[in-house]
Amino acid sequence: LHSNEQPSEEDFIAASTAREVALDNLKKIDSTMQSLKRMRKGIVREKEGYDAILSPIRRLSSDVLGEIFLLCMPTSDEPILSFGTPAPWNVASVCRAWYHAAVAFSPLW
Repeated sequence: LHSNEQPSEEDFIAASTAREVALDNLKKIDSTMQSLKRMRKGIVREKEGYDAILSPIRRLSSDVLGEIFLLCMPTSDEPILSFGTPAPWNVASVCRAWYHAAVAFSPLW
């Protein structure tokens, strides 16, 4: 391996055999890596689900959400956009919890 000289027949056979073993080992490693990547992908999806459940915004009360929504309302000096869903319906359409929080918060209406 550390020479440019022509290998003997015995060295050639030994090197060929060692090369095949190395190739087999690489295939096994590649297969294991693919399996681990699939496992990792599944675990990442699972973690992201937990991240969504544990999101701090989910812990806010309806009153606090309503106050935040109120801060998102356009002021009289802001132009009203002619496209999209008008406030407060834009925040009320995010999810069921936000819908209930927006509808229940009378200062929005």
